[in-house]
Amino acid sequence: MEFNVNKITNSLNGLLFKVGSFRRTHRWDTLLGRKLNGEFNLLF
Repeated sequence: MEFNVNKITNSLNGLLFKVGSFRRTHRWDTLLGRKLNGEFNLLF
C-alpha cells in the first residue's frame, strides 16, 4: 500500500515538474508562447 502511494505521489510530482519546466522554458519564446503562457496562468 505504501509503495503504491509513493508511486502515485512521485508520478504527480513528475507531472507537475514537467508542466512547470514547460512553462519556464517556453514562457518568452514567441508571441504565441506568451499567449499560451497567459492561458496556462488562467488554467492553473
